[in-house]
Amino acid sequence: MVPTHLIIPHIEDPDGIISTALILRNLYGQGIEDEKIQILFTDYKNQKATFETAANQELQNLETYVADLAAKDFIVTKDEETGLSLAQKIKNQSGNFTWYDHHGDTKKNKPILEESNVQVHYQDNTCTARIIFNQLEKTNPADTYADLISKISQSHDYAGSIQDNSLTKLGIDLQGIITLLNFEQNEQHLLEITKRIAKGRDTWLSNTSIDLVGDVLDLSNEYKQQAKNAMREMEQSIEQITLQNGYTITTALASDILPPKDAPRHFRENFSDNGDGYLLFFSGKRQAAFFFKNYNSQFSPQEFCTLMGGGGREGDGAFNLPFEINNQKNYKHAKNIIFGRLNKFLEK
Repeated sequence: MVPTHLIIPHIEDPDGIISTALILRNLYGQGIEDEKIQILFTDYKNQKATFETAANQELQNLETYVADLAAKDFIVTKDEETGLSLAQKIKNQSGNFTWYDHHGDTKKNKPILEESNVQVHYQDNTCTARIIFNQLEKTNPADTYADLISKISQSHDYAGSIQDNSLTKLGIDLQGIITLLNFEQNEQHLLEITKRIAKGRDTWLSNTSIDLVGDVLDLSNEYKQQAKNAMREMEQSIEQITLQNGYTITTALASDILPPKDAPRHFRENFSDNGDGYLLFFSGKRQAAFFFKNYNSQFSPQEFCTLMGGGGREGDGAFNLPFEINNQKNYKHAKNIIFGRLNKFLEK
């Protein structure tokens, strides 16, 4: 059966997974079955290749959705040979093309996307899942389960925005499961869990509380054991580096079994008196660095992350590394490259 609906979501955190689940839930409600839906999960390291794959498919989708991915410049830059951007190519294969997101690059490129007839739903300080829920609520205001899972995403993406410890805990637990399955490169299992989340709470949440159950709980416990050891190793690698202008950056190396947002948050919260920023390098296939600000310092890493081809929000950011870190020698090489560029950036 040829797919008629395409979803391109972020694979690395609860917002991307829950956003996908909400879109699926809406499609299931219209009677559209899994065989008619194609999902191309991606991360920022592979985002361009994923969009090129989508643009070059010989399919005619009735609907295309992007969820929780920043609209980087390469999405809207026109190809010299064809005169079309990746966004335009995908739109030409789609009846409707909808982009749900909350990142700064999407806000910046929203007018260009809309010129290509892409419907962009963007909102500051609101996770993508919540943006999607707010749109779907207009047609299905009684879906309290959709409201619940979008709030799980909001509580995780914007810590403190929802005062409910059970939702916050569940968001962290879900992040652990996502990180574990990505670490194991088990995208099929992650897709299966995403579909279960879409269909309802019975196969992954307790009916009486906001707690994981069954094999999903087992995955969470497995992750926590692995993460405990990895967190200890991360803390043992912490060092401080003073930049030429006097700023002090606290830096460390983390295994990619640790979650991309929660690990830097832990780093900042537990070493808040040290330095002007927190730069966490991830080893392994994640091939990324996360750079978080110290709230007591005037230094904001987000602009540097954008310069490095990444992005961020609220002063924090992340960017891809030029190579995978798999030993101490190339970790040292990565630090020399990044801190060299950071010193040049601060000279301006």
